Amino acid sequence: MFRNRWRTVPKLLAVSLIAAQIAAVPLTAAADSPVVSLRNPSAAVPTPVLKPAWSAAVDSANKWEDATEQQAAAANGKVFAFSGKKLIAIDATTGKKLWQFGEQLIPKVVYDKGVLYGITKNGALYAATEKGGKKWSEKASLADADKLMLIGDTLYITRGTDLFAYNAETGKLRWKANEKQADGGDPNVIEANGVVLRVYMVQGALTSSQLTAYDKKTGKQLWAHFRQGAPLAIQDGLVYSITDEFSFNNGDSPDRQIKITSYNLKSGVVKGERVYKWTVPQSPDGSFRSGGIDGSAFLNGNDLYIYQGPVIAKYAFNSYSASAAPKPVKTWNKSYQSDQYMPLYKIHRDRMLFQSFNNGQMLAGMKLANGQTVGWYGDNPAAQIDVYGNGVYIGQTDGVFHGVNFDTQKQVFQVKTGSRAYGPTLVTGGQVIIQAEGKLIGVKLPTALQ
Repeated sequence: MFRNRWRTVPKLLAVSLIAAQIAAVPLTAAADSPVVSLRNPSAAVPTPVLKPAWSAAVDSANKWEDATEQQAAAANGKVFAFSGKKLIAIDATTGKKLWQFGEQLIPKVVYDKGVLYGITKNGALYAATEKGGKKWSEKASLADADKLMLIGDTLYITRGTDLFAYNAETGKLRWKANEKQADGGDPNVIEANGVVLRVYMVQGALTSSQLTAYDKKTGKQLWAHFRQGAPLAIQDGLVYSITDEFSFNNGDSPDRQIKITSYNLKSGVVKGERVYKWTVPQSPDGSFRSGGIDGSAFLNGNDLYIYQGPVIAKYAFNSYSASAAPKPVKTWNKSYQSDQYMPLYKIHRDRMLFQSFNNGQMLAGMKLANGQTVGWYGDNPAAQIDVYGNGVYIGQTDGVFHGVNFDTQKQVFQVKTGSRAYGPTLVTGGQVIIQAEGKLIGVKLPTALQ
């Protein structure tokens, strides 16, 4: 009877049943067997391997998994970095060391209009000329500074919730400000019409951002508004900022909106509000959740882009009318899920840019002309990606650095660096400067990427 029943089972199913029975029986093997065996091959990209023009050992931060910004700078065909705790200048074409400056310097430098600004190991500030001469030095305690920024005649330094303003010509401290209620601050500041703006993270009933304004001359706090983001635009004496209207019930309704509040730049008085509304489709589970980037926005010239669930909408920012609901001038039906794409809030060469996590870290884009999705790939996970003009530069964790044509997405060259981590790529004097772990590598910039 068993034999007759077995004959009624299709052959393919019978084979599957036998395989399942065999898999369920413990096996005794001569060697250990893996619990699982997964394979994810990566094909090498067949591009020319360029020989670097030069390589130079340099000082760097102790932890390359941390931020490595401002460890080097490049301008006018020269690269400025650190070696033996001294600031050095290197010819970007030949790799020849041109000069060295200082003692016991931290590898952090910013260049502006022929002057280099940095910090010593004991926290003092200094300024050096592009030719290696001393401009000034000033006692301070800023060894743990987050960022140095030159805006006009002022050197701004951020450190946690502290903000310092120094005279860039003399090095004298103008003022110091601190937001005591904040848990942290954006390392960047913006200056406009005698007002300095910075965003802090502040805890209230809900943790959110706070937009704070200071007088440029005195550092006196002019105003602060909780639940306001970084300036979207500063026009005609007004600063525009997106209001944080986060709701825990967003998944219960299809209705969405963002509110852009305008303030008097000097006084912080509310001067107006702009509201942009849309609806999102219902999800299969019956909710209306649409991802973390829903409602985020950025301004590019007069074009206001808003991520609206599965749609990206563009509005004419300067044509807003409070008497009529604003309508987009163009939309793209693109679904960029928040766990797969991170908006970079940039438009470059008519592509909207995203960071994609579909295949490791990579740069993705959407063509504004037709909504087509494009990507700039290496052949292994990327540790660092930079874009200059028509060039996309990708430093991979396998020690290979790629140069990719932005317009065509075609690979142009690769360089063997032997590094797993990178600082921001630099470009000057027709040379690409790769910041690898503990060294700089100079490569001639191919014509296809210029």
